[in-house]
Amino acid sequence: MKFLFSVLLCFLIFTTQAQQINIEICNEASNIAARNSCIKGAIESLLFNKLKKVASNSQTSQDVQAELYLDAIGNFYLDTLVSSNPQMTIIMEETIQGIKPLSSYKNTSGQMLEDIISLSLKVDPVMNDFSKEDELGSDLETQEAETKKEEKENIAFAVIENVPVFPGCYADSNQELKACMSLNIQKHVVNNFNLSLANSLNLPSGKQRIAVQFKIDKFGFIVNVRARAEHPALEEEAIRVVQSLPRMIPGKQRGKEVGVLYALPIIFHVEGETPQNEKQAKKRKKRT
Repeated sequence: MKFLFSVLLCFLIFTTQAQQINIEICNEASNIAARNSCIKGAIESLLFNKLKKVASNSQTSQDVQAELYLDAIGNFYLDTLVSSNPQMTIIMEETIQGIKPLSSYKNTSGQMLEDIISLSLKVDPVMNDFSKEDELGSDLETQEAETKKEEKENIAFAVIENVPVFPGCYADSNQELKACMSLNIQKHVVNNFNLSLANSLNLPSGKQRIAVQFKIDKFGFIVNVRARAEHPALEEEAIRVVQSLPRMIPGKQRGKEVGVLYALPIIFHVEGETPQNEKQAKKRKKRT
């Protein structure tokens, strides 16, 4: 059985590495600074998702300053770390282990380059303690007001004045930045979507579509990811992959950072006979 997979465009996928995030698109950057920006954004995104859970569970802010060493053959190592959380070393190591090693990056002389990735991140907890009813009313009113205000500030990607910038994208016009961002999102999904999952679901031949929506918040992080597909497992996989998109330079409306809403159709084609189709074919043959 063969799958043809696409995100707006069609790509043939042969292998995937489950769970580990592939950030090989960063090696397509035009220079070492752009590559560094792309890698930094990818690691910050993965780290943000981990720290968000820790902050929510502990109801304490999580902060980290770190430097990662990227050797000439694409492996990451934790070099320096400063954090108020004594468990941060474990969190950082888990983050590094979740990234697939990069291929080597060479300069114009053919020399393989090393790099240092500097990180600085702080994640505040989201209020989730509803035990004090006297405080709850005023807290909820404030939260609802802030939510409504934030929703008004969210702008669709198609009409945003200054689009979010995918790390490593450089262009003079808004339209070129849009195209660069869309292309890199497509590549990221293609590189990371676990196609063997689709194989295990015994999907019928033909087109399969996953509709994904998410927001790039005013800090450039991917949040509020939602997916709709024929099978719940496909929805979960789409959410996992999209949440791993790198942190971006946030979009702006009237000179102010705002949330930007983005819709992403993920389409793949199942070609050939699946076990499900073979079973149905045998039933039809018996009837004749």
